Amino acid sequence: TPSGPPAAGDINQDGRVDVLDVQLCVNVVLGLETDPTIVARADANEDGQANVLDVQIVVNAFLEG
Repeated sequence: TPSGPPAAGDINQDGRVDVLDVQLCVNVVLGLETDPTIVARADANEDGQANVLDVQIVVNAFLEG
């Protein structure tokens, strides 16, 4: 179990930013994921909406490892 606050982009809060977080973010943007908690976490730049800019942030966090 991860301790401390989740890393930016860790949408599923499993302690790491990985392809599962990228998929969750994409699913929110496509409207396939509607859980309000996940939708809120997918707004990585906290501008009030989940969109391609948030996907870019999550992908970059994933690639930076």
